[in-house]
Amino acid sequence: MKVSDLDVELELLNLPKVIKVLQEVQHFPEVEKGTKDALRDGARYLLRKGRTRLRQRMKSGTKGVTGNLLRSFKYTIKKKNRGVLAGFKGGKGGGNHSWLIDKGTKDRYTRKGYFRGRVHRKTGIGNKFWTDTRKSESNNAMRIVLVKLQETVNNIRNRNK
Repeated sequence: MKVSDLDVELELLNLPKVIKVLQEVQHFPEVEKGTKDALRDGARYLLRKGRTRLRQRMKSGTKGVTGNLLRSFKYTIKKKNRGVLAGFKGGKGGGNHSWLIDKGTKDRYTRKGYFRGRVHRKTGIGNKFWTDTRKSESNNAMRIVLVKLQETVNNIRNRNK
């Protein structure tokens, strides 16, 4: 499994079996749509769980639930290879600061000694909302993808009998 800081790539455990099944029905146009739908459902599940966990952990903080990070959750379906990336969009109003919230920081000072803050006042430890979501929910997201792929293949097989 290949995992970067805040993106999740899921690894198929039965990849040869899945590839064999998809190759049987690859000449049908519904397979591509079904594959994208399966990946989309898995990514949406992961993002929904991440948002829920972020809301819960932000409520316990001093500032409450704020919007930019909640709105910045995003998934992207790969175009050339089959796959999906789940994470945060960047840019204005994006989640560029998601790693700060997730990992936390100690007190930060400039070279002149001006205090620039810390994330999570007392401990300096982040709330680990995305790290915990990846660890606990990626298997469930993978199951959703596999079930949806199986439904697509079964629908194509049943239709052509």
